[in-house]
Amino acid sequence: MDWRIKVIASERFRVGRTVSACMLLWLAGCLSDHPGSSSLAYVDVETPSVDAIQAEIIRVFEADNYTLSDSFGSLVFEREGTQRDRVLFGRYDDERLVMRVVVSLESRRVGGYLVRADVYAVRDGREESLSRLASRSYQNLLNRVKANLATSGGAVQDARPAHP
Repeated sequence: MDWRIKVIASERFRVGRTVSACMLLWLAGCLSDHPGSSSLAYVDVETPSVDAIQAEIIRVFEADNYTLSDSFGSLVFEREGTQRDRVLFGRYDDERLVMRVVVSLESRRVGGYLVRADVYAVRDGREESLSRLASRSYQNLLNRVKANLATSGGAVQDARPAHP
């Protein structure tokens, strides 16, 4: 009977050790030393022109139904919350829900800029930060900004579409 207890204890120890190792790896993956990791989404952009970056950010966000509401220091975009946003935040009532994205640029010592997006759900004038689980669509927007700048060579494009 002693050997069975030893086998069970050994198995539990091995499983516990494996779970602990997985948790440490998971935590290490969550802890990033990248300066943008404290924001919901971020990209590094090599384009030397702040004007080109800002123009592209405005173009991409407006194409995704955001409205530029402020551009003092950071670019602040807003749009009405969708049904998906309401479900994500558990807001099933008819109160107004606004999604606010604050995009900032930081000069990098190594050249280029760090573009960061912090996202908030605004209801009754109160901002609530989005969790990392909701970061994909905002990361995709910033990835689109970076890709468009790379293909255009950083040339400044008109941020607002021309109206006939």
